[in-house]
Amino acid sequence: MINRPDAKAANRSLTIWLSLLACFTLLASCDKPHKANPNSYLAFSLHEVGGNATMLTEGFTIVFEGEKYNASSASELQVGGSSGPTEVKVHDLVGKYEGGSQNSHGICTVNFRNHTFKLTDEGRRLSIGGDEIDVGPPEKIITVKKDGSVTVEEK
Repeated sequence: MINRPDAKAANRSLTIWLSLLACFTLLASCDKPHKANPNSYLAFSLHEVGGNATMLTEGFTIVFEGEKYNASSASELQVGGSSGPTEVKVHDLVGKYEGGSQNSHGICTVNFRNHTFKLTDEGRRLSIGGDEIDVGPPEKIITVKKDGSVTVEEK
């Protein structure tokens, strides 16, 4: 007498093994490290406000005293992450992000006409006119005077 397993039992056994394999695959994929340093961006717009070229962001505003800006534009600057270099050009503004890695964020250098400033720490620090400014809350208004000096006030 030959003992054959019936087809239903074989199918059930195969289904159980495939289900276990799928579960182990899902568990193994959960063990993969997450990207520790995703890219971050700072949205901005450029306008003329009260006769002054003005850069508006969610956390701070930069006013370029006495400079006209006869346009209205918007974009975003990369301020964190491991990719790069990336570059954004919007009329008179050029922003370039570089130096990011899996372990640290890079620097976004922004040139607007004859002004240069740097954004670091994922856009939370601004270096302009020799001043280091924490642009975290509360919101700040940064004015670049005609002589190049910088003033900062909380909004």
